[in-house]
Amino acid sequence: MSSSFGIVGYGAYVPRLRLARAAVVEANRWYAPGLAGKAQGTRSMANWDEDPITMAVAAARDALGPTAERSAIRTLMLASTTLPFADRLNAGVVAAALTLEESIEAIDIAGSQRAALSAVMDGLARVKSGVGEVLVLAADARKTRAASTQELDYGDGAAALRLGSQGVIAEIIGHGAASVDFVDHFRQSGEDIDYAWEERWVRDEGVARLVPQAIGAALAQAGVAATQVDHLIFPTSFAKMESQLAKACGIRESAVVDGLVDRIGETGVPHALLLLAEVLARAEPGQHVLVSQFGSGAQALLRE
Repeated sequence: MSSSFGIVGYGAYVPRLRLARAAVVEANRWYAPGLAGKAQGTRSMANWDEDPITMAVAAARDALGPTAERSAIRTLMLASTTLPFADRLNAGVVAAALTLEESIEAIDIAGSQRAALSAVMDGLARVKSGVGEVLVLAADARKTRAASTQELDYGDGAAALRLGSQGVIAEIIGHGAASVDFVDHFRQSGEDIDYAWEERWVRDEGVARLVPQAIGAALAQAGVAATQVDHLIFPTSFAKMESQLAKACGIRESAVVDGLVDRIGETGVPHALLLLAEVLARAEPGQHVLVSQFGSGAQALLRE
């Protein structure tokens, strides 16, 4: 569809390396028999020479293509909770690898699983202000404790969105957010592994209460009824959580998008954009795509 501002390109990258969950469950049966229920499928794993920077570059190259004009890109945003450098501009490293102009602005965005959606909204505001195109990248490679549910649930990957005003393929027509310091997990400075709270608490008191608020705000801003949503994207490793949210928000069950957890796991910050790239590749003109993500509250974007 044609529009003034929105998404003009998208891309994704998932490492080829896979970890079979059944192998992990079998190896730890003596120690953690409770993992048996998570023995199905595989999760993606970054190889020894991959990290969020290299994966972000790969996703960006997928979005840009080999011959795309890159001088129009004036801002690059890199969203992640596992950036390799604490005091170095990670986005600047990515910009150099993509041979973007040195005059662009490069920004790191972190601190929440919904950092990528925040970057999209910030990037869209920049496009509307006339600064030029914005390249939003998201990547994560989270470390986990052996024989933990996170070792089986997490995956590694990256996604990219190119925002602009020429050749728009999807317009962002609604946005909603709920910024609440609900602690479902956290990782203090100097630590490598997340500390996670009990799953039922996170699901019932966090996701089920906060995400519908963000979704409702996005729908209201766009003036779109919940029944008009054609694709609902919500990254989660909780079984049937997407369907529960759809029912709670009045969205059709048939609109729920497969989260790809059985094949690649839940990749963290980039997962919402990764699933969005998959949907944009097959969505029909005029369809409504609702993207939401949980983290320090919740955020939702509605695209048409």
